[in-house]
Amino acid sequence: MADFAAVRYLPGGELDETFGDGGKVVASFPEGSSTAQAVAIDEQGRIVAAGTVFTLDGTQFALVRWSPDGSLDPSLGDSGMLQTSFPEGQSSARSVAIDSTGRIIVAGHVDVDGTQRFALARYRVDGTLDTAFGGDGRVVTEFLPGMTGSATGLSIDSLGRIVAAGFTNTSAGNAFAAIRYRDDGNLDSDFEADGRVSVTFQGRDTGLAVRHDGRGRILIVGATASGGQRDAAIVRLRPDGTLDPTFGNDGRAYSDLGGSRAFARALVIDRSNRIVLAGFVQEGLKEFGVGRLLSHGDHDQTFSSDGRAQSPFFDTEGAEGVAIDSSDRVIAVGSTDTAGEGTIWALAWFRSDGSPDRSVGTDGQVFTYFAGTSANFAHAVTVDRGSRIVVVGEVGHPRTSPLGRGPFRAGFRLIPAVPIRGRNLRAVVYYPAAQEGENTPFAAAAPFPMIGYAHGNRNIGLTPCPGTPADFTIDYLQLSVILSHLARWGYVTISTDQSSDILVPGKAEMLEASVDYLRTESGRSGSPFAGKVRSTGTVLMGHSTGGGAAIQLARSTSLDVAAVATLSPGGVAGDAAALAVPLLVEHGSEEGTAEGGNSRELYDAAHAPKHYALVHGANHFGYTDELCIVEAPPATIARSDQQRIAYAYLVAFLQRYVRGETFYTPILNGLQKIEGLEAFDITVESSA
Repeated sequence: MADFAAVRYLPGGELDETFGDGGKVVASFPEGSSTAQAVAIDEQGRIVAAGTVFTLDGTQFALVRWSPDGSLDPSLGDSGMLQTSFPEGQSSARSVAIDSTGRIIVAGHVDVDGTQRFALARYRVDGTLDTAFGGDGRVVTEFLPGMTGSATGLSIDSLGRIVAAGFTNTSAGNAFAAIRYRDDGNLDSDFEADGRVSVTFQGRDTGLAVRHDGRGRILIVGATASGGQRDAAIVRLRPDGTLDPTFGNDGRAYSDLGGSRAFARALVIDRSNRIVLAGFVQEGLKEFGVGRLLSHGDHDQTFSSDGRAQSPFFDTEGAEGVAIDSSDRVIAVGSTDTAGEGTIWALAWFRSDGSPDRSVGTDGQVFTYFAGTSANFAHAVTVDRGSRIVVVGEVGHPRTSPLGRGPFRAGFRLIPAVPIRGRNLRAVVYYPAAQEGENTPFAAAAPFPMIGYAHGNRNIGLTPCPGTPADFTIDYLQLSVILSHLARWGYVTISTDQSSDILVPGKAEMLEASVDYLRTESGRSGSPFAGKVRSTGTVLMGHSTGGGAAIQLARSTSLDVAAVATLSPGGVAGDAAALAVPLLVEHGSEEGTAEGGNSRELYDAAHAPKHYALVHGANHFGYTDELCIVEAPPATIARSDQQRIAYAYLVAFLQRYVRGETFYTPILNGLQKIEGLEAFDITVESSA
């Protein structure tokens, strides 16, 4: 189970002992797991947290209000907690705001026939839906016909008009998106004619947070990507919805947050109209990244000398929220993994000049643990009138959850030359490490089980989507999110460049050679892999034709193969029929004919034990870090969600058949959903 949680800190970073239980409160929805994604504080100092609850009937908006002392406020609903369903489908909330009359507005998305739409709900102060808004207190808006659109941020201007912002799919790729609503819930025709605005950067753009500045201009922050480069991106709109040409380059600005890759998730505007954004920055390891821009879009050189500041943590995905206190200090919040204690809340304080505020915590960093939990994530932060810092998020998820990050860190090592079929091919090895990063030391529990991975191919005349790397020889690096997750669970994976052979037999040969290479290295004195890899119980894994190669190699090799795991495989049914080891097939509902793949045929041909997970809304290339082809049907779920689903079922499968942990059997048999994935439509079949 996961539950709503809130923590209040004093200005010096100490827990506020007058709030809840030693500064912490937790609220559990009886219907199922829940997560708080956003926070606001009303005029009475009450804390309102909004997010999602996972029920047997699907996901719903969830709202909790705490009194200033941390007790649940019974004047909201019956108990200080409420949930709201939408007749159109399952819904998830991402943002919350309180208007000048105390009404609570929540924004997110609702799933309608496989696509997401903007969804808003407005509540009276007592928690009842406000029927003056949309007729029943709820509004659902399709951004573009047949295209996914999701509201991830919310802001209200001085005239009471509501701006919901996020992202949408367009014919040119993903774009920042904003919709403005009038007080009655109707679209505001004074905002770009029909109330909707989309802005593209490079075609792979994700808007996540929105704020109004002191002049009523609208700022949306998120990220844009092109090839392997990713930057934080900011757009500013004038009140009429047109791009503001006085900001950045024709209304658009960028920030690398001080690294080669960056992603902004949160935004706040200070008293001087300076723009502060927070997210992750990566130059090797991910860190909290914060940037401050002047009102015209340039970096503020008085903030950490170049407008960018970082706060490194042991193992983090970056900041999720940001706030500014009465002393103009910047507080960024998120989570970090630990060495053995699971994932905990993490906060970083920066002075107004961008330097760490070393008067707070340990060099400006504060960590918060929750007893009896191992996966805790902070998502949002605000500051109350007493300069106390309020953070909300979720606590829970047992360490056995395959969605959790596992007991190890993820290291990787690039191999410039692996001898295969008379050639030297590049490879990468992901492994359980003592700390995250390239060439970091192996974790002490070696030797570990080995996975040989074969990637798919796209060099067959198909058209890359805008922003997708054209160089298909780097595709062996394109499953880093999933393979890093497996490394954290104690698996060593070798992925070799197989772009020179698109056919299953050739890929199977190359897969066998890469497995042999790593086994040899494990037995060679002086190798960085010496003694680190088990020589038995190998897992073969592949995507697309690589999945077909894994199946073929498993039936025809003398390798000691423990199991085969595939992602949207394409191969020969006869190979599957000859398998004598457990098989996992993961497949998306949005697969097209251009990509090939015959996952269902392969699953049907195989003998038990076998498991099949059909992920509704997933497509062929959504498992990869950034690959996409124009001819393929678009996914209707986020790439990051497709990856999370994929690696969770992979972990359950590997733990069951490599390590013999029967705890995961109900998940693989479709009898138990994975906690945290209840919002997704996943059909699981199995044969024991």
